[in-house]
Amino acid sequence: CGSLTSFPKLDLSSGTDFGYTWTDCTSLTSFPAGVDTSSGTYFSHTWQNCNSMVSFNAPDLSKGNVFSYAWLDCEALESFPVVTFTTDPSISINFTEAWKDCFALETFPALNMSRGTDFTRAWQNCTGLESFSTVNVSNGTNFTSTWFNCPALLEFPALDLSNATTCNSAWDYCIGLTSFPALDLSSSTVFTLSWYRCSGLTSFPSDIDVSSGTEFNGTWRSCTGLTSFPLLDVSSGTNFSSTWRDCTSLASFPLLDVSSGTAFSYAWRGCSALTSFPLLDVSSGTNFASCWVSCTALTSFPLLDTSSSTTFADSWNSCTGLTTFPAGFFDDWNPASVAANCFDNTWANCTALTEQSVENILLSISASGQWATDDGTSSGTALAGRELTIDSNNVSVDDLSASNRAACAALQSRGWEVVINGSIVSEYSLNFDGTNDYVDVGAIDIGTVHTVAAWHQLDSLTSDDYLFGSTHGYAIDIYGAGPNIYYRADSGGSVNVSHTHSLGWHHYAISRNGTAVNFYVDGVQVGTTQTLGADVALTVRYLMTFNTAYFGDGRLDEAAIWDVALDADAIAAVYNSGSPINLNENKGNYDNSDDMVSWWRMGDSDSGAG
Repeated sequence: CGSLTSFPKLDLSSGTDFGYTWTDCTSLTSFPAGVDTSSGTYFSHTWQNCNSMVSFNAPDLSKGNVFSYAWLDCEALESFPVVTFTTDPSISINFTEAWKDCFALETFPALNMSRGTDFTRAWQNCTGLESFSTVNVSNGTNFTSTWFNCPALLEFPALDLSNATTCNSAWDYCIGLTSFPALDLSSSTVFTLSWYRCSGLTSFPSDIDVSSGTEFNGTWRSCTGLTSFPLLDVSSGTNFSSTWRDCTSLASFPLLDVSSGTAFSYAWRGCSALTSFPLLDVSSGTNFASCWVSCTALTSFPLLDTSSSTTFADSWNSCTGLTTFPAGFFDDWNPASVAANCFDNTWANCTALTEQSVENILLSISASGQWATDDGTSSGTALAGRELTIDSNNVSVDDLSASNRAACAALQSRGWEVVINGSIVSEYSLNFDGTNDYVDVGAIDIGTVHTVAAWHQLDSLTSDDYLFGSTHGYAIDIYGAGPNIYYRADSGGSVNVSHTHSLGWHHYAISRNGTAVNFYVDGVQVGTTQTLGADVALTVRYLMTFNTAYFGDGRLDEAAIWDVALDADAIAAVYNSGSPINLNENKGNYDNSDDMVSWWRMGDSDSGAG
C-alpha cells in the first residue's frame, strides 16, 4: 500500500492479529483516530516502514502482547501519543525494535510498559531523541542495545531496571550524556559494551549496582571524558576484555576486585593519561594480549601476578614512557598452555626501557623455565611464532651485557627467538676447521629461481669457502685469493664477480632468476648481473663443502634459502645494517617469510629446516 495517503475508519473491532497490517504504507502521513483495534493482541510490524507518517493517533492497544517492530522505521514520526498497554500480570510483552530508527522522535512519554520483558533495540537509532521520560519498564529483562545510538539524549532518567539480566550495548554511543544515574542493575550479568562510546560522560556513579555482572567486555570503552573511575563492585566479572579501552582521559585507576577475571585482552589499551597502575589481583587471568598498549604516560609497572596467562602478545606495545619493568615478573609463570606468538611485539616501541628493565624481563622469563611449545615443556609441540620482542633505546643487540646474553642463551635453548630493536639475538654459530668439517642438509632442489644467503666469518683471505654446496655445484664460493665470489649450477657452468674480501663477519647473498645471477655482500650488490650459459637447476646438499672434497674455513650462521629471487631492497632488509632479523617474520622491505625454504640458525632456537 505504498501509494495509500489516508486510511478510512473501518470496523476492525473483531480483529486480533494486526501483524504487518500497514507495513510499507510509505505515503501514509498520519494514522487516523477512532480505528478500533481494541481486540488486537498481535501488533508485530504493524506500522513498520510508514516512513512518511508524522503523527500517530492513539488506538486502543490495551490487549496487545507483541509489539516487536511495530513502529520500526517510522522515521518521520515526531511524537508518540500516550497509549495504554496492558498491566495484566499474566502477560509478558515483547517490545523488540518497537521504535527503532524513529529518527525524528524528540521526546518519549511516560508510558506504563510494566509488562514489557524484552526491550531489545527498542529505541535504537532514535537519533533525534533529546529526552526520555520515566517509563515503567520494571519487569524488563533484556535491554540489549535499547538506547543504542541515541546521541542527542542529554540525560537519562532513574528507571527501574532491577530485573534486567542483560544490558549489552544498552547506552552505546549516547554521546550526549554527561552523567548517569545510580540505577539498580543488580540482576544483570551482561554489561558488554553497555556505555561504549559515551564520550560525554565526565563521571560515573559509585553507587550503581553491577555486582552480578560477569561480562564486562568493552563496557566503558571509549568513554573519553572520564578522568577517574569509581570503586565499583565488579568482583563477579570474568571477562574484562577492552573494558576501559581508549578511556584516554583516565588519569588514575582504583584498586578494583577483578580477582575472578580470566580475560584481560585490550583491557586498558589506549589509556594514555594513566600515570600509574594499581597492584590488582589478576592472578586468574589467562589472556593479557594488548592489555596496556599505548599507555604512554606509564613510567613504571607493578609486580602483578600473571602466572596463568597463555599470552602476552602486544601487552605493553607502545608504552613509550615506560622506563621501569620489575624484576621477577615472570618467575612463577606456569600457564596450562602457551599460545602461538605469545611474546610477539610485547615490548615493541617501549623505547624508554632501561637496560636493567630489559635484563629483568629476559632473566625473569628465563627463570620461569617455560619452553616455546604449546604446553611449555621440552616435549611439547613447537609454537608457531616464538619471537620475544623488546625495543629499547638503551640497549644494543650488538653490545648486550653478560647477564642479558646469558638470559638470551637460556631462552634460545628453550626455543624462544629473542628480538631486540628489530634484530634477532644470535648467540651461536658453527665453526668449520677447513679440513673435513661440513653439514649434510639432505638434497634440496632449489630449481632455477632462488636466493641463498648466510653470515660468514672469514678466518683467512686465501681460503676457498663453499657456503652452500652439492655434488656438482655450489651457490656461494668465497675465493679469497681471487678475489672473487662464484656461483655454479649443477651442470650449467659458473659465473663470478670480483670482490676484495676482509676478515670478520659479513653477510653474503646470491639471488638467481633463470640465467640471471646477482651477488650481494653486506646488503649491497657487487658488480653487475651475471648470465649463466644455461638455465640449469641447482641442488643444495651441504653447508661449507663442495662435493665433500673441498672444505670451507671459518664460522657460518643464519644460512637460509628462498624459492624466489629476492630483490635488492629485500636483501638489504635481511642484512639489516649488520644485525640479523627473524626471517620467519616480515619486516620492512622483507616480505618473503612465506617464500623461505630453509633456515639454519646454528643452535639459536632451531627454525625452518635447521
